Amino acid sequence: MDIRYYSLRQSQVSLLWRLIILLYIASILPLQAQCQVLYNGSLNTFPASQGWTSVSFASSSSLSSGSVIFDSTFSGNNGLGGFSRNDHILNINDGYTLTLEMQILSESHFSTDRAGISFIALSSDLRGVELGFWADEVWAQNDTPTLFKHGEGAVINTISKQHMYTIQFSSSGYHVFADGNAIPILNGALRNYSAFGTPYNIPNFLFIGDNTRSAQGRFALSSLTLSASAPEPSVLGLLIPALGMIGISGFLSGRRRF
Repeated sequence: MDIRYYSLRQSQVSLLWRLIILLYIASILPLQAQCQVLYNGSLNTFPASQGWTSVSFASSSSLSSGSVIFDSTFSGNNGLGGFSRNDHILNINDGYTLTLEMQILSESHFSTDRAGISFIALSSDLRGVELGFWADEVWAQNDTPTLFKHGEGAVINTISKQHMYTIQFSSSGYHVFADGNAIPILNGALRNYSAFGTPYNIPNFLFIGDNTRSAQGRFALSSLTLSASAPEPSVLGLLIPALGMIGISGFLSGRRRF
């Protein structure tokens, strides 16, 4: 046997075992969250300048002190509007986290099933949740047995100061954390509102604003970020060269045999 060919085959086997070990390490390491800034109020620009679609019907938006101020209160409950986008993959099986830094400035409603300020997050499979923000409560809209009825809620003073709301999504449900606390203030099952139609049948849909004529609200949003799970880059950095080496050595050994 050609000793050079034998040595090359041994090298390939060694590289293959290294790859197997690295793949195993990657499978047991926790996923690392990669953060994407979806809105940064410190840039002093409107959400429309940062990838959002703005909609306004008898509502307004302004900039103040590193935040965008949305207001649907000046026309009673007739005001509608807000900010939406669906340009980021929200994979519920991998899990993802949305973090909002927001202060409710005012909110009123005449239906206990409606909120003047709502936040909607729908995954790529249309499952997610719509959260309603009152002055003293954050709560979820139900999907069954009847669409858009008041579901589980948490008592919190949303007006007293700006809060950081961290909303974690996984295939088993959602959890809402406030101001970095380790214990969630609210959690529940994922919803599917797609029977209603648009916009609840749009994958990866995000919305914040006033989407009802049964309530009104005003809020200041300073930041919104998305953290999606991804493999540890250090492991990927090891895997890619290993794959490349195996591919090159395979190509060379192929040429040697022919």
